Amino acid sequence: MKLSLPKIRYSLYYPAIMSILLLVGITTSFYVYIKVSGSEKRNLLRRSETLAQALNSDWIISLAGDETDLTNPQYILLKEKLFAIKQVNPDLRFVYLTGRKDGQIFFIVDSEDPQSDSYSPPGQIYPEASADFIAIFDTKKSFLEGPLADRWGSWISALSPIIDKKTGEMIASVGVDIAAEDYSRTVWLYSAFPLLITLFLLVLVMVGWIIGKKEEKIMEIKSEFVSIASHDIRSPLTGIMWMLESFSAGAKDNFTEPQKKNMKNIKISCENLLGKLNDLLLLSPLETKGIRKLDFKKGNIIIMLQEAINDLVAFAEKKSVKLVIGPNFPQEVIVKCDPDKIKRVFSNLIDNAIKYSPVNSQVIIDYKNSDGNHVFSVKDSGIGIASEDQAKIFGGFFRAKNAQEFAQLGTGLGLFYAKKIIDLHKGKIWVESGENSGTTFYVSLK
Repeated sequence: MKLSLPKIRYSLYYPAIMSILLLVGITTSFYVYIKVSGSEKRNLLRRSETLAQALNSDWIISLAGDETDLTNPQYILLKEKLFAIKQVNPDLRFVYLTGRKDGQIFFIVDSEDPQSDSYSPPGQIYPEASADFIAIFDTKKSFLEGPLADRWGSWISALSPIIDKKTGEMIASVGVDIAAEDYSRTVWLYSAFPLLITLFLLVLVMVGWIIGKKEEKIMEIKSEFVSIASHDIRSPLTGIMWMLESFSAGAKDNFTEPQKKNMKNIKISCENLLGKLNDLLLLSPLETKGIRKLDFKKGNIIIMLQEAINDLVAFAEKKSVKLVIGPNFPQEVIVKCDPDKIKRVFSNLIDNAIKYSPVNSQVIIDYKNSDGNHVFSVKDSGIGIASEDQAKIFGGFFRAKNAQEFAQLGTGLGLFYAKKIIDLHKGKIWVESGENSGTTFYVSLK
């Protein structure tokens, strides 16, 4: 069986993560919308300016601006040129030249087939022209407008002046139109992409949340099962041990030495199994509930430590080990913690120190303040821990080889439990030791 530290539960963080993702997605999409929209419009305006530079102003000057131009060779050349420009720019719906007469805009030439409904003959008035469109003949500056609607639809239009290079006068304006619907589709397609990625990530987060909830429920069911099973096994096991004690005490003189040895081995096995069950009952709820199972309150750790020492004095005397309080011990160390759990941590450490110490030795419990951290130490002069085993002792169900030889009883869960509790208190626990040179465990709390 392998135990691991409880997984961090993100159930409280999921809504925050999803909100941040959604905010980032919306912000990014809005940013992309602004950038793409501006890029599309700048590109359209750039094309109208390029076209205005490319057209032959002499051809335009030679036109009358009415239906007599239909037979004018320059009109025909301009018509073909605008039609060709539209063909190589499929996103452009209209390409046209306009002039101004009596404050009104009229068509000079356009890119449309004379047989189509969109065709505008030379001289046709364009009454839907905006005030800005009319004013271009005064400002002589390129500009972009739209979406604006006219008889042919809704358009984004880029307009640029055509200047006679000889006189510097504006002789016409060139216009290029794209459908407002096509423009909107392009902009929204690009801007929706970050939002789609965000929605995909949100789905993944939600799936993770659901899986986490189900996993947590399964862990709770497992914990409940382990607790029930452990309780059900512990009760008859305690009864067996009690009857074994009574039976041994009442009739010990009637047993042979081999029988006494067997009885002793049975008792040791029962005690070992009972210890494992007790550890499982302690660890099971912590593994599933973690920090939520701790009852945090401000308390004096010195009192908790003293209670742990008092509980183990009889065991220490039986082992001929003296418990010594170091000279630096204060009267009070107030820390927000779970008193019962912290007391059990110290009990585990002191119990181990006594268990693995030689006869007529000392276990020294000391304290120091290190940069605002309360550091407690439990030092023995026992069998020690080999360097290669020190990284494993907090892993659960591990006992070093020399520990197994020195003391048969033990599950390897005590230090695992201690580390779990100290981790949940945002503290640290570590060891300094060497084989046959004693061991010092340190616990640091804030």
